[in-house]
Amino acid sequence: MESAMKTLLVVCVAALGFLVAAEISESMSRAEEAAAKINLPELFEECNETFPIPKVTLNYFFSHGRLQNENDYVAKCFIHCLTDRSGEIDSEGDFDVDLIKVMTRRFPNETNIEGLSEMVDKCVAGRGETDFCERAYGLVSCLVKEKLARLGHSH
Repeated sequence: MESAMKTLLVVCVAALGFLVAAEISESMSRAEEAAAKINLPELFEECNETFPIPKVTLNYFFSHGRLQNENDYVAKCFIHCLTDRSGEIDSEGDFDVDLIKVMTRRFPNETNIEGLSEMVDKCVAGRGETDFCERAYGLVSCLVKEKLARLGHSH
């Protein structure tokens, strides 16, 4: 009888593990599907209409993980616009962590990043900004810096 209980327990634990893994992969495949529908050049153009940002400012940001002028609120709102329209941040300021992971891997060019999940979790955790432009900027700045450091391009 005792071995039957142990076998049942093992089967239950294995099934639970499978369900958790299935839920995680379902969540990630939802994020992959959502990311596939995002047209980045279109998104950049759309956000640039509302929050005009020079290409040189954007290039600097994506190659350093920070703005040359940390007080450039329009640039921070441009970044919020991108994360908002892509669905990475919702109207409450909450993050879609799975989508952020997919987009971080995809942008600016598809790269396999060692420890991507931990990197995103680290950048999402402890975001205390209440202003959505500052919140989005803080998140993306952290992601860009982490990605650059992991790819060996620290500035």
